[in-house]
Amino acid sequence: MKFRIVKIILLILVFTTFLSAQTGVFKSYHMNCKKSAEISYSNGIYDGISNWYYDNGNLQETKTFANGKLNGWCRSYYESGLLKEEKFVKEGYIDGIVKRYFANGALKEIINYEKGKLVKITTFEYDPYYQAPIEAYRAGNQQKIAQKKSDEFLCDAKICPQPLGGMSSIYEKLIYPPDAKAYGLEGIVRLIVTVDRNGVVTDTKVMKGIGLGCDEAAIEAVRKTRFLPGQNDSGPTTSNLTLNVEFKLEKSEEVAAAREVPKYVQESEQNYSSPTIGHSTTRITPENPPDQSSQLKEETKIESVISEETRVAISPIDNFNCSGVDVCAKPKDGIRAVINNFKIPQRVRDNNVKGNVIILCDVDETGRVTNTTVIKDLSHGAGIAAEVALIRTKFEPAQLNGKPVRSKVTVTVPVNY
Repeated sequence: MKFRIVKIILLILVFTTFLSAQTGVFKSYHMNCKKSAEISYSNGIYDGISNWYYDNGNLQETKTFANGKLNGWCRSYYESGLLKEEKFVKEGYIDGIVKRYFANGALKEIINYEKGKLVKITTFEYDPYYQAPIEAYRAGNQQKIAQKKSDEFLCDAKICPQPLGGMSSIYEKLIYPPDAKAYGLEGIVRLIVTVDRNGVVTDTKVMKGIGLGCDEAAIEAVRKTRFLPGQNDSGPTTSNLTLNVEFKLEKSEEVAAAREVPKYVQESEQNYSSPTIGHSTTRITPENPPDQSSQLKEETKIESVISEETRVAISPIDNFNCSGVDVCAKPKDGIRAVINNFKIPQRVRDNNVKGNVIILCDVDETGRVTNTTVIKDLSHGAGIAAEVALIRTKFEPAQLNGKPVRSKVTVTVPVNY
């Protein structure tokens, strides 16, 4: 028993010695590696300004201490960066006016104290139409301001505009288009965004899109987002910003994508005609499957048109045909790379639709598919699924005189399962 008491006393002495040795600013971090707190100590007690942070990096609370007691301005903030409450504390007692605010920045209460005693409370009705000035967001918005030459942002101002709350504020408003989700389409939409000196988005243009409604969804999410405006030496300014909006499916959604077909595809199947090169009006249905001999004639016709060019290059794999270059653009693993990205719609399987889809692809000098045109389709959305697969596939660019060049390549995608 005596030994246990001695042990406890020793632990208390060690802990007290450790605390008394604490002097300086000590930092702690959230699970996402962003700071959660910066605590200022002097000989083991609070002294100076200490800050606490949300996991998005914005300031949550700041307090001023002197010799272990609150002594100075204390402020708390909403996660958006707007002020929530501010008060002045003198030697541990609230002294003067306390102001509290609604989440949109409108004034909520003014509370008067005198040497720690409550004197008066004045309350205000909530104004849903109030819009806080852009400067009101700055104090609590501690996220790193993007500079002109950063990887994430490029702009024509000295300091780039920045979404309030970071990119997460855009993704909260981003709605994944059903068609893109159904076909498992992922990728990055790159926008040019014009942000005025008040932080309002006034214009958006698509630099690089991925289609199936993703471009429009990205624009809509960005337009609904408030920004910190760009900065020049003279202050806030209207500026243009390039912004990447990524569309990425969760694992469960990727599995479901292979089983879904967009509504417009289902409706179009009622009056579906195969858009082949010969403008065939033959109705393709499960009862009237595509004629394999006619497909062969159409493919032969495509190859004959290609062969009329002065310079013809046909890849060793029959699925890739091109002209005007020395080496065709194609994936490193050939058609297998396309098939790995090809999510066959469940209705294609249910109706036993098989055959070949032929797509004309524009491939740039980096190997990115920039545009697709269906030359020969099958029913039940197989053509769209093949286009999505090609957009998701990385190509090795075409070669002309030993250099990578932009080119067109005709890809035959087999629908077989």
